[in-house]
Amino acid sequence: MKLEVDLEKDGQTQRVRISPMAWIGWEEYSGRKMSDMAQGGLGMGELCQLTMEQLRLQGEDLKLTDWKTWAADVVDLSPVGDEPTADPPTGSGGASDGP
Repeated sequence: MKLEVDLEKDGQTQRVRISPMAWIGWEEYSGRKMSDMAQGGLGMGELCQLTMEQLRLQGEDLKLTDWKTWAADVVDLSPVGDEPTADPPTGSGGASDGP
């Protein structure tokens, strides 16, 4: 599963791409499997834990092991959605182009 989140913390914003190892950490933390996401989604606490786990895997010195303490300084944490990169084509000669 591809997931990126925008993290605003300590006056900085960064995009974090969640790796498979972070997902494995989330599964161990939550006791759920990724297939459960379709039914129950991902809570904010789980998103914080998942993001912190990814930062830890990237080698960031978090100096904290408790995700709740780490999350206390998070200003915003937002999943990045699929955004269109260009406008859809128009005037392709289809029926909606008129006579």
